[in-house]
Amino acid sequence: LSRPTHSYKAFENMSKVKSNMMSLDILGHDDYNNLNNYFILLEETIQIDPDYSEAYAYLAMFTLWGALQNSFNDDSAEESDSLYYLAKSYSDTALELDERNEIALSVNIMMPIIAEFITCDNFEDFTPSVIEIRELIKKTKTMLSYYPDSPLTNLLHGGAYFFKSFVPIIGEEDDEQFAEEYFLKSFNRSKKILDSSPNDGISYYIFYLTTVLLSKNYIENNELLDAAEIAQEYVDFAENHNLLSSAYPWPLAMDIGSVFQKSYQFDNNIKIKKIALNNSFKLNSPDDKIAALYHHVAHGYLLLGEYDSAKRSE
Repeated sequence: LSRPTHSYKAFENMSKVKSNMMSLDILGHDDYNNLNNYFILLEETIQIDPDYSEAYAYLAMFTLWGALQNSFNDDSAEESDSLYYLAKSYSDTALELDERNEIALSVNIMMPIIAEFITCDNFEDFTPSVIEIRELIKKTKTMLSYYPDSPLTNLLHGGAYFFKSFVPIIGEEDDEQFAEEYFLKSFNRSKKILDSSPNDGISYYIFYLTTVLLSKNYIENNELLDAAEIAQEYVDFAENHNLLSSAYPWPLAMDIGSVFQKSYQFDNNIKIKKIALNNSFKLNSPDDKIAALYHHVAHGYLLLGEYDSAKRSE
């Protein structure tokens, strides 16, 4: 940051925001209002220090996420539009205070893509335009010149190539390979940062997201051992820092657990989904979510039994 805060209380609030993110709860919330604990801390931070760029940048990020969440609910369409423009206002303010604030730059870069997404009628209809993708690649390249080793910037640049691979006219055969290379660099850099700063919320989310993106890509290419290995790296870190027992259950089960299931690591699949089930009880999750996790655990045992039976009959 070009001007970090001089207030210990403001710094402490930002540290709490980042630490709270380690539960992955943002991915599990389907209601913008459930993120109020973050907004309370960030708004208090701005009252303490009105020139704290990082606080505005995080407000922009959470508010844009809220706009995206509300876009899935027809009753919240107007609120989604309002949140979108509020996020733009927060990111603009952050950049006025620090023109190279990486999170604020990232929010601004992604806003046209998010706008395209929240205004399309069906997910299947979502296709960014050629101009939007070219602009996305151009802007993320500029960010790479500022932050060549940043996990966030490399994730965004990989995402730009990932989107480009689906766009007619400009999509090329090498796009998916470029996306994988940048995702892998983002994964390794976030892991390195977490080794020295294990409570860095942004790096942890990027570590998680790149784990999911890379492992799914490996599974699609039938590189099952690579998928299982990269998922195991995430699990090892989370276990070593006591993060699995507080992880939000649904993304943990469906993203990480399912990687192990699809790569025939059935013991690990059951282990992760049982942790997710236990976490759902701690959080008093809705009955339908708990029932679904019970089903996934039971299905995991069924698959393990069938797999062991097949091995014995060989």
